[in-house]
Amino acid sequence: METRIAKINELIRAELAMTLKRTVEFRLGTLVTITTVECDSELKNATVHLTVFPQDYEKEALLLIKKLSGPLQHALNHKLSMRFVPQLSYYIDKEQTAGYAVEELLNSIKED
Repeated sequence: METRIAKINELIRAELAMTLKRTVEFRLGTLVTITTVECDSELKNATVHLTVFPQDYEKEALLLIKKLSGPLQHALNHKLSMRFVPQLSYYIDKEQTAGYAVEELLNSIKED
């Protein structure tokens, strides 16, 4: 069962990434990446973790995606050949953000 859910997570991540790229226009210079998708065991809900670069535009990008969640869900429903496509919830990936902070700190130490 775990491998099935993992495959579905990856399928949703890939299709949603393509849909975001084609349909959502973010502020110039903003990079939005889907890091992970985690479906629950019943495949009714899925959590989508995003990273936004630069971090200053995280709130703006997340609000835009949440505003367009209906059309994104609709596009995903038509694209995937699944009986039920999980309902998506979007969140900023804080683990990835913390990793960027550590990397910047290490780079500043290295320069000194």
